[in-house]
Amino acid sequence: MTLSTIANPLAALAGYLRAIPELQAACGARVFAQALPGQEAPQMPRTAVVLRSSGGPGTPRNLPLLYVRLDAVSYGRTYLEADNLGWVVHAALNGLDRVETGGTLLHALVSAGGPISVRDPDTEWPQVVSTWTLMAAEAVTP
Repeated sequence: MTLSTIANPLAALAGYLRAIPELQAACGARVFAQALPGQEAPQMPRTAVVLRSSGGPGTPRNLPLLYVRLDAVSYGRTYLEADNLGWVVHAALNGLDRVETGGTLLHALVSAGGPISVRDPDTEWPQVVSTWTLMAAEAVTP
């Protein structure tokens, strides 16, 4: 097993979050990896979540693990709506307990900072950002 066989951990985490009923109620299926898709822009601002890379602590040498630092960006029409969604995201990420999804084993998430309210510098859309460290690996089937 090599690191090159591990699927995109942010895409796997986004898929995991889309299946959580509380998040579905808060933002539908609008949970994305890395960026909002182009077709979302005309309908924004509205509730949506983007998981984006934000650097990280590095990966242990010779171990089939990835440590990924990510920002969970919660959008809303208002700061209050973005903040409320941010807390739903926090509960979902904080509650993750070693799950396999999309060929990736999501071991654990640790809050690394946040939430912080900001405005998207290009669009002025309200956002709440929290930072997490994800430990992931390739899912191995017996």
